[in-house]
Amino acid sequence: MASPELAAPSLAHEYQALLRHCASAQQRCSCTLQEQQREIDRLQAEVQRLRAVLVLRDSQLALVRAEPVAPRPQLRQVLAQLSAPWLTRAAGS
Repeated sequence: MASPELAAPSLAHEYQALLRHCASAQQRCSCTLQEQQREIDRLQAEVQRLRAVLVLRDSQLALVRAEPVAPRPQLRQVLAQLSAPWLTRAAGS
């Protein structure tokens, strides 16, 4: 059996190596979590943008399909505010 004087430095050395290994693993996990959070943020922003595009499209379709309740110039103004590119092209030509 090893003497206590020899066992203590060896045990301290192993403990330091274990702590370095744990710190390295923790650093890798932290980096991975940060990358995942950036990807989640990017995807959430894309979902929000796509929802806005969908709402705009549905609003434009509803206005086109509906019976005009306003005179034609006012309807064009509303559609232009909804940024209907087909309306601005038709008005410009």
